[in-house]
Amino acid sequence: MADLVTQITESVELNGSTRGSTNVSITQEIDGVVERILTSFASTVTTIATFASQPSSSPNAIDVDRTKYVRVTNLDDVTSVNLQIVGNNTNTILLPPKGSFIINGAFSIFAGSSTSAAGRPTQSIVTVRVQNEDKALNANIELFVGISAYVAPEPPAEK
Repeated sequence: MADLVTQITESVELNGSTRGSTNVSITQEIDGVVERILTSFASTVTTIATFASQPSSSPNAIDVDRTKYVRVTNLDDVTSVNLQIVGNNTNTILLPPKGSFIINGAFSIFAGSSTSAAGRPTQSIVTVRVQNEDKALNANIELFVGISAYVAPEPPAEK
């Protein structure tokens, strides 16, 4: 198993002073990754990832229970894309050119019918889709997923 190290750095100069910071996050126990670059075609909703509790139930599905990190990056220089995170509801985030969206940790989103430990309603993510803001242009999208190892449940104790 390995650690996935994510580093985000912001830097801006305002009135002669440099402002910003660097934050490092370590996601432990990564056993595998899914990494792809896909084309989001003009005027089409493109599914870039499908998640399931039983990945064998859906072709190319990623195990939602083992997913610990997801990053979606719009690699295009010009076109913004609408990132759609779909569970019981569809949540849409605008990704500008070269913009990224990261989910690090629990792979659920607020809304839906079940309740998290904090008492907020959550739902598991089923699909991640993109649709170009400019319906006449294609955009390249990068998907990176960090997955933890499968841990088999312990057998019941003998009596």
